[in-house]
Amino acid sequence: MRKKHQGQPFSWENDAELDALGQLHMKVKQGATVDSLRMECDDAEKKVSELETAVSRQKNGINVYETMHQCAKIIYGNMECTNEQYEIAKKMMEIHPEVTKENYMSMPQVAQEQKEKLSEMEKNLEDARSERKEKTNELETIQKIMGGTYIQQII
Repeated sequence: MRKKHQGQPFSWENDAELDALGQLHMKVKQGATVDSLRMECDDAEKKVSELETAVSRQKNGINVYETMHQCAKIIYGNMECTNEQYEIAKKMMEIHPEVTKENYMSMPQVAQEQKEKLSEMEKNLEDARSERKEKTNELETIQKIMGGTYIQQII
């Protein structure tokens, strides 16, 4: 037995296991099957995977913005650097001609906006992971029930 709300006394309504069974029962009454629950798990896994990829890309994009800003400061802002750093910055500017003397100063603001977007994406990823866990638990529970082992475990 586990309480859903720790600050409240234990009751039929405050038991996480009974609540999960009740929700699963409602899904089955609405037509859910083992196969449909499997598809929900697969969809949740796919969503998590897509969000993980998007978060990774976003992080890489932010790193590129920050690197490009540093290179632009060396080239356009006359920031002190070694000859080696200057050559690297020069090559980077050749690769990214969209970064100009006129727009490089706005790059920190763009990077900050991208960091805020990343924060929102990471929140969505955590929500998706939580949903995936919930769907997986539902599927595991119904498989135990269908396999006839669930009641024996409870007893």
